[in-house]
This record gives sequence, structure tokens and C-alpha cells, in this order.
Amino acid sequence: DIRKSPRIRLRLGIYENVDKTVPVESWFDKAKIACDQIRGDYSHQIEYYSNELYEKSKYQEKLINDIDDAITSGDFVVYYQPKYGIQGERYTLRSAEALIRWKHPELGMISPGDFIPLFESNGLIQKLDHYVWEEAARQIAAWREKYGITVPVSVNVSRIDIYMPEFKDILQGLLTRNDLKPNELMLEITESAYSDNANQLVDVVNGDRKSVV
Repeated sequence: DIRKSPRIRLRLGIYENVDKTVPVESWFDKAKIACDQIRGDYSHQIEYYSNELYEKSKYQEKLINDIDDAITSGDFVVYYQPKYGIQGERYTLRSAEALIRWKHPELGMISPGDFIPLFESNGLIQKLDHYVWEEAARQIAAWREKYGITVPVSVNVSRIDIYMPEFKDILQGLLTRNDLKPNELMLEITESAYSDNANQLVDVVNGDRKSVV
């Protein structure tokens, strides 16, 4: 029964108007560049190679190659967007949300819209997530030390983080090193994490919530 068969999704990259003066291997490279541009995009299955795609591919390749240096050099900067409670006569600071920005030494300020989806598609988002978690945990502890108050901060958690076996241990280590309570570092699961089995995701989260104390 075809209705019970697993679904197979095909992605096609097409290099038309072939330049026959270049090696055949280059034709396949260009088709692959086009195909890679729709990785994880379920809205269409076919992409055509163009010079614009080539420039975009080079740009993305540079971002991928530079992520480790950016983390080491502190080029990724975490900003904190405050969240207020608006009940009553005066607004009250309730918490904050950690937002990541990239101050690239060559390319300048890079939009999260350029690097977040890219890193989600190739698994590098895990490195960035862990960097943000560390920075946020240290910042919560620093605010408490300086001002005598605790401002909970929410951080993003992607699909690759949720399903890694050491997820609970990493979170527990962050809390312990910075003397934080579980409700002071809040986790926001990104939309991409729901693209697989939602029930399995709920089970994993519930299990982690019970074990991180």
C-alpha cells in the first residue's frame, strides 16, 4: 500500500546553459551549489544555479569557516532584551531574552537571519547555542553579584541540542558553576525542533525537566 510507505523528498539542483569550456566536474559542482540552497526548505524541490547563488554560497562558506574563530575571539555578542510585567501602576522587570549578534571583523555586523538558518541546517548551531548558554549563565550571576537581584534569562534550544545524550549534564553544569536555580536559566525551544516527532520532543523535555534540579 503506497499510502503506508515512507515519504521520500527529492531535491534537484540544475545547472542550465552549460559552459562546455569548463570540466564536467564543475557542472556537477554548480548543480550541487543550487541543490544545497534548498536544503531544509520544504516549499520547493528544484533550484537553478546562478551567479547570485554562487556568491551566496561563497558567503555562507566563509561564515561556516569563521564560526570557531568568532567564538574564540568574542565576535559573537549576546544582547539582552528585557521583558516587563505591565500589571499595576509600574512596569516590573521580569526577565530577559538572550539575542545573538555577529560583529565580523571583515564583514561587519551580520544579521542573525544570515547565520542562524545556515548553522541550523549543518549542525553548527550547537556550538553557537552552547556559547550563548555560557554567556547568559555568567551574566545572570554577574547581575546578581553586582545588583543583588536575579534576572532570569531565556536562551534558545535547537533540535540538535534536545536530542544529544549529554544535554542534561551540560545544563546541570551551567547551573552548578554559576550557582543558578533551574528557573533562572529558561529554555526556549526553537520552531525547527518541532519539525520531527513532537511527542518524542515533549517526552525528552519532560524527562530533562525532572532530572535538572
